[in-house]
Amino acid sequence: MSWFEYSQLVLKKVSFDKALFRKELRKLLHYLSVGERIQLLQWCRRQKPWHQPEAALVSG
Repeated sequence: MSWFEYSQLVLKKVSFDKALFRKELRKLLHYLSVGERIQLLQWCRRQKPWHQPEAALVSG
């Protein structure tokens, strides 16, 4: 399983909670290449647009 696939799995499991989703997204982005980060953010927008994945990048 790749880091990208693992990231999707984790985010699916925590998608019930916005704060937890963002926290996990921030952590997972550190393990991905630039291309995979872009793919994951696009995937997030398609899955849960209300999560605003970009907010995870700028919030502390």
